[in-house]
Amino acid sequence: MNQVEVKRQQIQGAAHILGLVTILIFSRMVGDNGIAYLGAAYEIFSFLLILLGRNVPDALGRMLRSRKAKGQYRNVSRVRRYVMVFQGMAGILGSLILAAGGTLLMKEAFGMPHGAVLMLILAPVFFLRMINSVLLGYFQGEGTELPTAATAVLRQVLFLGLGFLFLKLLKEYGEKVSALLLQDDFVAMYADMGILIALGVSELLVLVFLLVIYRGNGSNRKNVQEGMRTTDSFGRVVKILYGNMFSATLIQLFMHLPIWIGLLFLHRSMADKSLYVTQYGVYYGNYLIPCMVLLLIIDILMAVASARVHAFLKKEEHKYARIAFQGNLHGVVALGLYFSVFVTAMGGQLAAILSQQYASSASRMLGCGAFVLFFAGVSDYFARLLWLEGKWHFLLAGLGGMNVLYVVSLALFLNSGKLGVYSLVYAGLVGSALACVAFGLLLYRHIGIAVDWLRGLLIPAVCACLVGLLCLFFGKVFTPHLGSGVTLFISLVVSFPVYWVLLLFFRTFREQELKLIPGSGPVRVLGQMLHLF
Repeated sequence: MNQVEVKRQQIQGAAHILGLVTILIFSRMVGDNGIAYLGAAYEIFSFLLILLGRNVPDALGRMLRSRKAKGQYRNVSRVRRYVMVFQGMAGILGSLILAAGGTLLMKEAFGMPHGAVLMLILAPVFFLRMINSVLLGYFQGEGTELPTAATAVLRQVLFLGLGFLFLKLLKEYGEKVSALLLQDDFVAMYADMGILIALGVSELLVLVFLLVIYRGNGSNRKNVQEGMRTTDSFGRVVKILYGNMFSATLIQLFMHLPIWIGLLFLHRSMADKSLYVTQYGVYYGNYLIPCMVLLLIIDILMAVASARVHAFLKKEEHKYARIAFQGNLHGVVALGLYFSVFVTAMGGQLAAILSQQYASSASRMLGCGAFVLFFAGVSDYFARLLWLEGKWHFLLAGLGGMNVLYVVSLALFLNSGKLGVYSLVYAGLVGSALACVAFGLLLYRHIGIAVDWLRGLLIPAVCACLVGLLCLFFGKVFTPHLGSGVTLFISLVVSFPVYWVLLLFFRTFREQELKLIPGSGPVRVLGQMLHLF
């Protein structure tokens, strides 16, 4: 993976963060029931998208670049045409499945009949997303990552702006319908419809944007009649495309499996279906999405770090690979511990901002399950390196074990512990811990680089605990007078630099390691100012 691809992935990650923050903002407007309907509908949509279209741009881009490198320009033209035709048909089929099967899943499997109509809105969005994925593959086949990165940002910006507009309009209409029929759930349903209509319009505008770029890039396709004769058939093109996508698709399905299993198990275990929907909304909107935002921040920083370690290993520069691996591991451990301790200590304040009615439940989830940030952040770093090293079967083994343990622990928590929605939090914590250990052992078996446990884990853990106590003090003193939002901001602004000063003081990082950690420039400057290097 070259630096341009890494930068593109980082931009896509930043755009994804913007999208998740947008959902957090909208969740305050649609309520807990609304975010439950929206989350369940999107998970069905996401499953089908992973299966058929999410990995098309990368796979198609590789296919086109390979044929261009061999001078097979007629094959390039044929591959483009065949993939567009097949993905268009797959998009139509997927839309029909969402419209028919998706509504049935929402009603029967997930127990959310008021959210079934959302699948009818998501159906055409799926077709648009499939077409857009093929166009992005065209551009990546030309060797440019800019349209893909620009599209990721444009989609979220449009979604944010249009979302407010359609959400407000349809929520007002839903309030009138709700008052007429004396059914509160209609407000959440219509508000969600506004959000998904905004998503569909955003995707349509993205399609227009990509078509304009495609037409403007037509000069690069004028010589398709030259070069080697065509050899690719329709069936062969589809087989190669989905063969290239197979490993990435399987891994992504395994990664998302706990979310789908958790929703199904929770629905089956709770007799009160209205309480089940509300509690799942609290879990999805006030725990899962904030954790995903923080994990994406770690992932963006570690994208460059993983690629750098892989580059050293590929060149057989094992000394630099060892330094980069250990330094970056110390960095991800430090970030994961800080986020985990900060969210644990400030869970009450964060929940008061995120939740309108169930702040106590959200606070318990954040306080008890925040260390999923540490385990998932470290396991993501290990998983990236395994993927770059081509060890995707190791990833599948680790993810398979994680899912098995997640299912077992979830069943125990739901049936024996009677913990309700909190079972999803605890089972996720157990599963992510296993993934962290499994990926670490598998990676060590592959590259054989030892870990400095004292500097890499014990010292950051002590520093994180000290900062956690500081945050608890701030929360106790400032919250009654300044409110949750201001207290949260003060705690973040003060605790984060204090944490890094403690890490530098205890010599957690060597200067040579910091030079290889993305975004560590200010930390190196601080260490030099304090004469710690």
